Amino acid sequence: MKSGVSPLAGLAVAVGVTVLVYWPGLNGPLILDDVANLDVLRRLEAQGALSLANVLAEKGSLLDSRPVSFLSFLLNWRLTGDDIWSLKLTNLALHVLNGVLVYLLAGTLLRFSTHLPRGAIGWCAALAAAFWLLTPVQVSSVLYVIQRMAGLACAFTLLGMLAWCQGRLLQARRPRLALALMGLALAACWPLAALSKQNGVLLVLLLLVTEWLIISPRGGPRSTLPARVLAFVVATPLVLAALRAWLDPGWILDGYAVRDFTLTERLLSQPRALFHQALNVLQLPGGTALGLFHDGFRVSHSLFDPPSTAVALAGWAAVPVLAWRLRGTLAGLVLYGPVFFLAASALEAGPFALEIYFEHRSYLPSVGLALAVAVLAGAASRRLPRTGLIAGTAVLVLAGYAAVTAARVVDWTSWASIVEANARRHPDSVRAQTGVAVLAFRSRRLEEGLEALARVGRIGGERVRGGLALHALTGHCLAGVSPPPAALATAAALSGVGDDPYTVGALRWYREVVTTTDCPGQDRHAVALTMSRLILSRPGPGPRRGNWILHDEAARLLAAAGEPSIARLHLSRALRFAPASVRPALVERRKRLPGH
Repeated sequence: MKSGVSPLAGLAVAVGVTVLVYWPGLNGPLILDDVANLDVLRRLEAQGALSLANVLAEKGSLLDSRPVSFLSFLLNWRLTGDDIWSLKLTNLALHVLNGVLVYLLAGTLLRFSTHLPRGAIGWCAALAAAFWLLTPVQVSSVLYVIQRMAGLACAFTLLGMLAWCQGRLLQARRPRLALALMGLALAACWPLAALSKQNGVLLVLLLLVTEWLIISPRGGPRSTLPARVLAFVVATPLVLAALRAWLDPGWILDGYAVRDFTLTERLLSQPRALFHQALNVLQLPGGTALGLFHDGFRVSHSLFDPPSTAVALAGWAAVPVLAWRLRGTLAGLVLYGPVFFLAASALEAGPFALEIYFEHRSYLPSVGLALAVAVLAGAASRRLPRTGLIAGTAVLVLAGYAAVTAARVVDWTSWASIVEANARRHPDSVRAQTGVAVLAFRSRRLEEGLEALARVGRIGGERVRGGLALHALTGHCLAGVSPPPAALATAAALSGVGDDPYTVGALRWYREVVTTTDCPGQDRHAVALTMSRLILSRPGPGPRRGNWILHDEAARLLAAAGEPSIARLHLSRALRFAPASVRPALVERRKRLPGH
């Protein structure tokens, strides 16, 4: 503050460092969900039917289709085609924009408090933005193209909060403008956030938390009408969702058919997952290793299995209670950050059958932790005589964050480096170790790939046995090596082929490879018939409702192996169990079989 340097200059430096750190990662590949989601654009463009309406028609309901996000992808496509670098550059630009919004929102929120000098507010806001921009946990949200959805939802949520808070500041002096800004937050920013990604619906909950803890603290001037309006807006969808879950339990429970954990186990695991996410945002020891694959995250089976479940649950439960009791104090202002983190995580930490842990879920919630860090730094600079020490510490921490982020960005420059880095950091991840096997097979390093599969078997046990047998056959095909008789015998001896995601993915990969590659010494016809027998032995839709995919993949295998009549039988089974949205494609495929 005494140096005369503007906080805006500090923000500009943080933005510049962010761009420099992330720039090498723009050359990285599309990965995982990127391919499936963007293939819709590629296919529609080839058909001459590329439009937002056609894209959304394939994506389901309005909320599930995330139209704002797909509009941004469509605009990218119109301007630069399927150029990956441009797609990632747009993500980086959005990240920088969000950093500026963090700066503006932090500066606005801190104006409601009397615990920081007015001259310190700008620097606290710049520190919050710099912390948020450079914390290493953000890498997968920026360089994973499809996570633009999280970035856009974050942008409209921050805009909505900024508009609301500015309106509350202006309410006494310019009531009409204030009402317009608050209306803009609810009528425009809220739906735009929700239509970018579903967790954008949490904007109103974040506004309500802000009203209770920041804008109208105990002992200060109180205007209860905005808080009452927000409470009604928050309560209404919650009541409707609870009513739907009561009338249609499958709305929540059906998703757990494809998971290895129950609804209760997921809800018990989330306090621990949130604790790990917070530690990772702050780069404190004890969190889960950063990375793309977190399928090895330990599931909580009860309050005391593991014991940290009860500790994490009690800790998070205490945070909003303490924040409420201490509202209007400096401690309450600091605790607003963790409460923001909890509120912004509420949907993805709730009852829906999402995976236990993904680090991109920290993208918006981490704003609250960045604000808490900035408030603590501002309070320390006010109370300690040597403010230069506080500033120097902040710069060193941010430089460390930038260095770690830069190292992570280097990992994202190729799919091989992503997989290898994740396998090192997550030795208990089935996905990461399978990725190592696939990379080895594609490079014709057969023994290395089989060793990786052996590690997968030790991690996953019985549930991955069917998938491993298929992966071994695929690996021999890619390596150009004739598989030993035991490889097919292992597949033939399976009691059945499960419809779990791992086995389904292994069968799909096997089919893709053997129908496009000359596999020396491999009797693909015999494998196709073996898979057919095993899949036909599984009645009904399957415990995870995925048997239709197994039948579809078997039909493709059999068609390529010259067995159209058996392929037709599998397609008939697939049609019986498949969702309505995919049945037309299955019917068309059956029509193309010889002898129809």
